Formats: sequence, C-alpha cells, structure tokens
Amino acid sequence: MIDAEGTVAARSRSPQKYVGSLATLSFREQITAKDADLIKTKTLEDVSAYVAYSRSSRAAWTSVIAVPIAILDTPIRNSTLLVTSLGCLLLLLCGALSWRYAHHLARSICSAAQGADALARGESPRVAPSRVAEVEHLRLALQSAAALLEFREKERNENLAQAEAARVEAENANSAKSNFLANMSHEIRTPLGAIMGFAELMRDPLMSSEDRESFLATIQRNGELLTRVIGDILDLSKIESGASCIELVRCSLPVLLADIEGLLAQEARKKNISLHIEPMGKLPEMIETDPTKLKQILINILGNAIKFTKRGRVALTVSAQRQRQGAKLSFVIEDTGCGIAPEHRAKLFKPFSQADESTTRTYGGSGLGLLLSRKLSEVLGGGVELIESFPGQGSKFRVQIFATWIAGEFSTGSSEELTVSTSSGLSSLNPEQTLRGMGILVVEDVRDNQLLIRQILRRAGAGVDLANNGLEGLEKAMQKDYDIVLMDLQMPIKSGFEATSELRAQGYRRPILALTAAALNEERERALQSGFDDLVTKPINRNILIDKVREYAGLLHPSLSEA
Repeated sequence: MIDAEGTVAARSRSPQKYVGSLATLSFREQITAKDADLIKTKTLEDVSAYVAYSRSSRAAWTSVIAVPIAILDTPIRNSTLLVTSLGCLLLLLCGALSWRYAHHLARSICSAAQGADALARGESPRVAPSRVAEVEHLRLALQSAAALLEFREKERNENLAQAEAARVEAENANSAKSNFLANMSHEIRTPLGAIMGFAELMRDPLMSSEDRESFLATIQRNGELLTRVIGDILDLSKIESGASCIELVRCSLPVLLADIEGLLAQEARKKNISLHIEPMGKLPEMIETDPTKLKQILINILGNAIKFTKRGRVALTVSAQRQRQGAKLSFVIEDTGCGIAPEHRAKLFKPFSQADESTTRTYGGSGLGLLLSRKLSEVLGGGVELIESFPGQGSKFRVQIFATWIAGEFSTGSSEELTVSTSSGLSSLNPEQTLRGMGILVVEDVRDNQLLIRQILRRAGAGVDLANNGLEGLEKAMQKDYDIVLMDLQMPIKSGFEATSELRAQGYRRPILALTAAALNEERERALQSGFDDLVTKPINRNILIDKVREYAGLLHPSLSEA
C-alpha cells in the first residue's frame, strides 16, 4: 500500500525493510499522473516487474500489486520454446509425410505415364494400383482403354482375315468363272459351229440324199446339245436366285423310270455298255412330286455315268423308305467308269468346276450337272452325295428326294418289268398330216421363226396364216374363225400379252398358245394371267408343237373338241 506522500505503508514482501520507505520516483510520478494502470517498472529491490495499481479517490492511498517479470516470462518462454519445438517437429513430420506422399504420387504418375506410353505403342499397359483416387481412376481408365483397343485390334484382325478370305474367295470365284466362261464358250461354239458349218454345206445342190440326211441329223443333234447347255445355265440361275418353284403332280414311278431308261438306252447302246434300272423292295406305284425336276436329276447323273464309262455297266437302283408324311425315295447310280481321284472330289459340287481341266477337254461339259442336280434334289427335300469312287473302277452316287406315297406298290424286279412311256404322243410316231383340216394363226415378228413354224404346221396338214405383230394378230383373230392361235410374247406395236388380254376381253374363246424363248415360271404365270392356255418354248420342237396344238384343238381328246 502507498499513502498519499508516496511512502510504503504496507508490504507483503520484506515489510521490515521497505515499510516507511518512499516508492521509486518513477512510480510516484506514474501514480500521480494516472489513478490506475498496468505498467512495467522496477521494484524497490530493483527487480523488473509488472505493476498493477489503483488509487482510492477518498483516502488518496494506492493499492499496488507487483509481479516479477521473471516469474511470468519463464513459463511463457518455456511454453513458446515447447510450442516452437513441437511446431518444428510437426513441420518436419509433415515434410517427411509430404515427401513420402509426393514420392508415391510421382511414382504412380510415372507408372501411369509409362502405361500410357505402352498403350500408344500398342502394348498392354501395366500400371500399379494406387491409393490415390485420381491416379487409381487414371489406371482404371488406361486399363479400359487398353481392353477396348485390344478388342478393336482383335476385331480389326478378324475383319482383315475375313477380307483376305473374301479376296481369295473372290479371286478363286473369278478364276472359276473365267474357266467356266471359257468352257461355256467352247460348249456353245462347238455345236454352233457344227450347225453353221453343216447348214452351209447343205447349200450344195449336188449333195447326195445320204449326206443331206447325215448333215441334218448332225445339225439337229448339235442344236439339242446347245439347248441343253443353255437350259442348265438358266436352271441354275433360277435356283440360285430363288425363282425356281416346285410343281407337284401325281405321276407313275415305274413309267417315270421307264421314260428315263428309254431316253438313255440308245446312248448306252452306242458305247456298248449295259444300262439297268433295278427296283429294290416295295416301291410306290403312284407318287406326288415334281417329275420334271426328278427326271432332270436322274438324267444328269445317269448321263454322266454313261459319258464317263467306256466299258461295263451303269445301274440305277431304286428303293423307298415309307414315312408318316410320305416316302423317302433313294436312287443309287453305280458305274464302272474312270472313277474320281480323292484330290478332285472336293470340286464335284462346286459351280463352274469339273474334276480337272482334262475332263472338260476329253469329255466336254460345263461342270454344272452335279451342282444343278444337288440343288434340284434339295428343292425336292433331299440331296445328292458321292458314296464312293475308285480311279479306274467306277463311282457310286446316291440321290434322295421326299415324295408323297399316293397309292399302290410294285415289288422288286428288274428293269425288264418297266415299259418305255409313249408320252410323246402320236405325232412323234407319225407327224405327217396329223393336223389336216385345221386353221392356225401364227403371230410372230421374226421372219425365220414364221417360216419354221409354218413349215412344221403345213407338213402336218394345217392351214397357216401369219401376222407380224400383236395388233395385226388381234385383227386377224377377230376376222376369221381359227382353230387355234400361236402368239409370240415379245413383239413390236402390241405385245402378245396385250393382244391376248384384249382378245379375251372381247369374248374370244378359242385356244391361244404362247410362243416364248423364256423358260422362267414368272413368264408362264404372267402368260396364263393374260389369257393364254399354255406355252410352247423356243427353240421349237416339232413333236412338242404338234402335240400341244392337237391337245388344245381337241384332236387328241375328242371330248374336248368344239362343236
């Protein structure tokens, strides 16, 4: 305590020494100037201290509390040192951790960069897993990109392989097509050359009747060969395009077999080989199938067997397996011909191919027969296969089709039990004067076809008028009462379709037969829808033409003749 004169009145520390003593001059000046404050000054012991004082306004005494600075500074200094030390330690620790984290991050980023570089080179990236979320996302993204690139690469390689295979296949196809076209050129030009050459020779007025007959037979034979070649090409084209359709009709199986034997027997006799058709087990008497296609298949394969056999025999064995919905017919063709080498068997059923080029040079042919037969048999629900073949010993083929078993049975026997069909009609036996008294209108724009058809019909006893186009044919048909009209389909001014449609619209009821070089089913359907009764295909076959005329004019079936 300090009184008003600045004398120490009371003191907690060393009172005996300092009570009654004056306070320091600086302190007295301080308390005189200000009633209360906290100052830093020296005590009577000359010790630096923090001094807090307050002077009473009534008694003018001053209360003083002094705290040596040392007492306060030491813990503060110690605390500051501790905090500083801890801060430095923490800073070192954070630095170490940061360095470790940065090192790990740098290593992860470096690994990711190496992975990206590997990915750029087309290699699989190997990026180590990381606890850093962003780097881990980058690693997963690189792996996804690598997987996608690997998939794309695999897909690209597959596409390249497919493209290469397609290229090789296209080259092979082009090569096969070129070979085929060369063979076709040979196959077409050979009979065409014979036809033109012998036709020119027949202009010689001094030619003997024997030579004339021989030349005519040669021209006809080569014309039939040329027709078969073109027919095979058209048939294959229709099958490949899906335009071929099945015409199911009821027919006699033994008669069909007899027809085939009758068609091929002469060729077999020319080569002095035997031809046998041998039914095995119970066979259906009547079946429902497409007999035209079935005949074409069997004639193709049996014809090949005869062509490639120089001596011995050709046999057709027929059997049937009855099923719930019909019967599976099996035809096994066996020959004693030249056989097929194992390395050539893969080419048998390929288009435009034969066993080897020497086959074409030696035996001729377009290489379409077996392929066409297989396609046709597949249309009939079966197939064609090579069972066995031995070079120099012969071959064995099997044809299978599915047919409906209509009625009847005939049992195992030899081909002698089969009778050759006479379905070609009376005109094939004696075509002369079979159309006597008939009036026929021929509507045809090609002069050569007019002359040919008129000669055939006049030789058969018919009277023939000609029209040069559909409009002229329409007018003549309405002006005169003809027994039958033969009309070409493609003509100038008015086509056969248009002329026939108009004739039917005007009430014309006499038979009208279409003359066409097209053998497509679409052409036939269009002709029938236009009002034609039937079609006669070109090139014109005399017997078929006369049979058609007789049939639709009612001479073959008197009950159909008009009053």
